[in-house]
Amino acid sequence: MVYLFINMHYTMDVLLFIFHGFLGGLLWLLVKWKWEKRAVIQHTIVSMICGYIYYILHQEYNLPNSVATIVAGYFSVDFIQTLMDKYHKLMHR
Repeated sequence: MVYLFINMHYTMDVLLFIFHGFLGGLLWLLVKWKWEKRAVIQHTIVSMICGYIYYILHQEYNLPNSVATIVAGYFSVDFIQTLMDKYHKLMHR
């Protein structure tokens, strides 16, 4: 019974981090007002993955980590696109 409670606690933490990453991606869509199908799918999936990665790195749910997860979800796709642009510039010199 104790194992089930501990496992459920970790599951809720993971879901909260993923949800906060999703909120960051949704916030980006609202601020930039880009509702094309590709942008919506790209930002929701990548921001949720970013929330999960943030959970793996920190694993403690509190207010600063939840705000940082929202910010990470907001900037996740822009960060990846910037890295890809720099990589392409480097490779096509």
